[in-house]
Amino acid sequence: MLKQQTLFIATALIAAGVTAARAQAEPIFEPAAAATVAADGAVYTASNEANHNQIVAFRRSATGALTFLNTYSTGGRGAGGAVDPLQSQNSLLLSPDHKFLFAVNAGSGTISIFKVASNQTLSLITQVASGGGFPVGLAIHDNLLYVLNAGGAGNVTGFWLKPDGHLQPIQGATHLLTGASAGGASIDFSPDGQTLAVTERLNNLIDTFTIGPAGGIVAATTTPSHGNVPFSLAFTRQGALVVAEAGGNPAGGSALSSYLLQSDDTLTVSSASVPTGFNAACWIIVSDNGKFAFSSNAGSGQISTASIGKYGELSIVGAAPTGPGTVPIDIALSANSKFLYALTAGKGTVTGFRVNGNGSLTPVTAVGALPAASGQNGIAAY
Repeated sequence: MLKQQTLFIATALIAAGVTAARAQAEPIFEPAAAATVAADGAVYTASNEANHNQIVAFRRSATGALTFLNTYSTGGRGAGGAVDPLQSQNSLLLSPDHKFLFAVNAGSGTISIFKVASNQTLSLITQVASGGGFPVGLAIHDNLLYVLNAGGAGNVTGFWLKPDGHLQPIQGATHLLTGASAGGASIDFSPDGQTLAVTERLNNLIDTFTIGPAGGIVAATTTPSHGNVPFSLAFTRQGALVVAEAGGNPAGGSALSSYLLQSDDTLTVSSASVPTGFNAACWIIVSDNGKFAFSSNAGSGQISTASIGKYGELSIVGAAPTGPGTVPIDIALSANSKFLYALTAGKGTVTGFRVNGNGSLTPVTAVGALPAASGQNGIAAY
């Protein structure tokens, strides 16, 4: 399973002339001394080490700069490996109120829950079984949290988030994906919380699950992806679903597609496989106002910006490099989408950008975070 999960990006990186060896050969930024002044927010990443998964925390200033804060053990094991072993999005997730941080432990089959203090420090509350093997992604809406498990056929499993941060499994909230080796990679809630969407990147499918009033799944629908290798997805606040296609369309190259969610949870295409112009567009996030989508092109060291129209129409409007030899994987937006942060595999650095009014990105910070060979995955910001 792990070989299948790492095959696509490894191939894309070789094709782009960007290898893990090159990434490690480049100088990296050293962590700054721990911050002692008040901060406007925080950025968290995960080491994903096979024997000791840990969270690396940074304080964020009003200018977007990051200063190293501390590391915190999840109490579980990651997947290990050198370049993106999880092949997923949102393996690290903050609650909407920023009170809790959730982290998957793929090697342990668990989810770790941290309390986030007002000074951005973390304290581990508990660790719970994920309801399946190899958990890779998380989604939350109000007090409802779902985890995407990629092991075996893969499944989604739901929990209620209690006020004290503990998770309570929900009866009827586990549903299998379509078949063996589905390659579940991304999971997200619609804005109203009534639909859960999942990508099956190895099957070129997008699943939509109808969530009932008791939090369980009451219906499931499967839609063929318009483009190849639908890796990650994200809903806009207006309800459009934007999908990053690492394989793009039959003509080749990575692309973004958008869909409109119908009342019966079926999907109709709004924009079909709009090329990013780069390789391995695997991660996608959307701005709080729903006007822009940002995709991380791992094979080209670029973050693309796409504008989003009233009905989900997409148009690529620019791109920003993450630096020589970098392999940008997970990306996250801070509160109010003021800053974007990218985790670069192989080097363990975090690169930050200011998000301008037109969606363009201006570099503001770059810091070292994790051991280059730890297999780091996941980033969350506020």
